[in-house]
Amino acid sequence: MEVQLLRAPSGEVIFLESNAEFVDALVWLLQAPLGSVLQSCSGDGVSKKVTHPFFHLTASIPRIRDAVFTAKKKDVIPQALDLAKVLSGQTHSKVDAKPPATHADCLYCLKVNAAKRPKQKHVQCPHCCVVVTTFQQVVQWAYCAKCVSQGQGSYYMVNNQVCTQCGVSNARTCNSCQWCDACSLTLSGFELPGMPPPQAAKACPTGSFKDTAKFMVTNSLEVFEASPVKMIELVSQVVDSFKGLKTC
Repeated sequence: MEVQLLRAPSGEVIFLESNAEFVDALVWLLQAPLGSVLQSCSGDGVSKKVTHPFFHLTASIPRIRDAVFTAKKKDVIPQALDLAKVLSGQTHSKVDAKPPATHADCLYCLKVNAAKRPKQKHVQCPHCCVVVTTFQQVVQWAYCAKCVSQGQGSYYMVNNQVCTQCGVSNARTCNSCQWCDACSLTLSGFELPGMPPPQAAKACPTGSFKDTAKFMVTNSLEVFEASPVKMIELVSQVVDSFKGLKTC
């Protein structure tokens, strides 16, 4: 993790310049439920009244360009929690339990034919006439089940990579989302004999931003994509000239 401070002549920190790994750690702090609550408190008419750094962090992350993220921005930023419903008790009202799912996508069609074809659970697929029985079968097949199932494209699996979801190395991962088969199948609800258990979450998950991204983080935890123009703006808010500025 690389960081560099820019200090005013008085010693005050103007901003911290960092790589993607540092800001990934900040985003990890915003995961639900904390992030969902903060999102609900940082809307129009609210953010101007609060000064806590976490609110600034919550408001600034969504303003970063989509191109800097490695995944869809909506998948990285927690959704706002409707506090009014929580306080009124509406979120705890009795609801009918969902019946167990009786249909699922055919795993063979996803992994071999790159086609999303629902079928009845635990029966032979009417399209390919194949019944998948073990995880060892699945890892030999070409396509990413997650990407095909979610309509993101027909992407191939590549050997000897690191899964960005669980962090396991020397895995066979998708050349787009970079998830291994075990993580993809777990997300989709598949359970197969021989399938490894989900890996323990990393202490500070990374991967929300591209490795080449650079950021500036202020004392109030506002995060900006690094640029000369933004640097001048931040410096001018603290000092009148560049004379005496120090980096460390």
